[in-house]
Amino acid sequence: MPDPAATKPNRSVTIEPGLSSRDNNFFMMRLVAAIVVIFNHSFDLVGSTSLLAPVDGFLGRTLAVDVFIISGGLLLVPSFQRRPRPWQFMYNRALRIYPALFVTVVGFALFVAPWLTTLSVGEYFSHGQTWRHIFKQISVVMREHELPGVFTDNVNTSVNGALWTLRVLLFYYVFVSITGALRMLEPGWRSAIGLGGSVVISGLLVSGYVPKFWPGALDQTIQYAPTFTAAMLISVYRKWIPQAWWLALAALLLVLLLSPVGWGQALAAGGAVYVMTYVGCLKIGWIRWFDRLPEISLGLYVYAFPVQQAAIDLFPEAGAITNFLIAFPITVVLAWLSMRLIEVPLIKRLSLKNKPAAVKPKTTSPPSEAVPHA
Repeated sequence: MPDPAATKPNRSVTIEPGLSSRDNNFFMMRLVAAIVVIFNHSFDLVGSTSLLAPVDGFLGRTLAVDVFIISGGLLLVPSFQRRPRPWQFMYNRALRIYPALFVTVVGFALFVAPWLTTLSVGEYFSHGQTWRHIFKQISVVMREHELPGVFTDNVNTSVNGALWTLRVLLFYYVFVSITGALRMLEPGWRSAIGLGGSVVISGLLVSGYVPKFWPGALDQTIQYAPTFTAAMLISVYRKWIPQAWWLALAALLLVLLLSPVGWGQALAAGGAVYVMTYVGCLKIGWIRWFDRLPEISLGLYVYAFPVQQAAIDLFPEAGAITNFLIAFPITVVLAWLSMRLIEVPLIKRLSLKNKPAAVKPKTTSPPSEAVPHA
């Protein structure tokens, strides 16, 4: 009989400690990614470019979004494992997202937009599009981007074009719930076949080797599926995956070599996930002070776009940098107020847990496990 101690994973050299606790760099990475997205949107929304536009577009549309998607796949697996009930998992995910979503959609449509619309107040509130916008945006799965008479002179007339990611996340939450219910989030043949097959199949779908058969509403969900499912697979086997610089370097080379190759999308996705996992699990002491900051990355995401649009409407001559400098501090304040006054109180009061904790730790931030977004 083999000695059980000899086969026990060595947690000290694996990615397990970083993914199973908050002792990681993922909050810092999400926060930086959220700021990059806001900066990127400043250029898009004013309709201008700069000498850094190619780099800005790559960071804002590729790396920043991947940070949110990959961190979601990595952290949602241990989250489900701690409370392995699909309905409870979905309820807590909705509780994490919907308060801020409700405030930004309903609050803007009812209290801010009437001051910005070119219509009279009576015409605005009697217009069917006002109420369709609220209903569809709150639904997550449907879209009504515009409000009547609002931002009609802006380059982009969408009120909050950044909310597309929530629809993607909703499908991923459902996928995590289903795979968890089928016991695919535990190491074994189910996860190897189910999640490994999902990485390969989604890679083939993205690369175009499988003809498109899904509706256009799923395009972005399919686009990020290889990285999300690869992140889930790595997280399932986190106790056995080493935290090694040489493996991160090999994974980075894999990404650079196979990303342009259609059949290599699945392998490239796995490489990208490991590179981010390695960085996220690095023990860099001076970065850990980020964990003392309030978790406002979700708020930055849901509030920034309408604030930037309103800044353009009020200051149409302002350039992209000025727009960023105006909108960013306002968004930070809104995100902090939302987190302190709405999100944390509701999560504490309404979240479902398997059993009560012996000691309730004092916290000013919602749990980071539930904040993957872009």
